[in-house]
Parts: sequence; C-alpha cells; structure tokens
Amino acid sequence: MNQEKVPAPQVTAPRRYEPVSQDHANELVGLMVKEFQPGAFRLGGATWAELMRKSGMKESTYQRALDWCIDHEWFVGGGGRNLKYDLNPDGKWQEAFRSPSPDAEAAEVKKSPSVEGSRGLDEGDLALISEALQHIDQKKR
Repeated sequence: MNQEKVPAPQVTAPRRYEPVSQDHANELVGLMVKEFQPGAFRLGGATWAELMRKSGMKESTYQRALDWCIDHEWFVGGGGRNLKYDLNPDGKWQEAFRSPSPDAEAAEVKKSPSVEGSRGLDEGDLALISEALQHIDQKKR
C-alpha cells in the first residue's frame, strides 16, 4: 500500500495586540465613516491600498489596526485584490466610539470568522454614521 502522509492542519493562535493598536483601529473606523461611505457618485467601502493611503500610518501600524478591525468584526469584506472593506452592517464598529475599560479590551482576544461580501448602507445605518461623525468631531476639539 502506497499511503502518503497528510500534514495535520495547523491551528493558529488568536492574535495578540498592543494597546495602541486599538487606538489606530478606532482611527480607521473614523476614516471609513468619514471618507468611504456611499455617496451620489461613489460606492461604499475602501480597498486595502485606498484605506492605507488615507490613513497616513506606516504599513505595519496600519496592518495591525486593520487586523484589529477585522478580528473584532468592525470591518467586513476585503481580503483580496480590489475587494473593498466596509463597515459591518450589524453596527459592531460603533464600539470604536465607546470608551471601554482598558483592562477589558486587553483581556479580549478574538479571531473572527472570514466574512465574504458586504452590502451598502440603508437609512438607519446613515443615522448611525451621522452620530459617529459628530462624536469624532467632538474628540478633535
């Protein structure tokens, strides 16, 4: 009998983040809310490169922040050439505008399942975005 050895599936540990990664992730959510939502002449969402350019972050910092957003299910979609990331329609991204205790966030380590595709925003989502923009503007003052 000629049996080939099949390698065991590799199990990856959940990613661990530095506390500053959440701050950068919050910035990415704010940027997505302000710059990459559907408009009269634009579809919603942003590719990896578009979001990277607009963020002004170094690539490694940006990637850690994006990983945070994906792992915490703030962004959906993306993951391939010309595929766009978008805010999660279930509103989990609003966590970026709340101030949780640092200990609770440091203890939480989560690996999200892959999510394929995304949808546009409806009127209820637009009201949430408006609220988020007001919150971001208040933080800048």
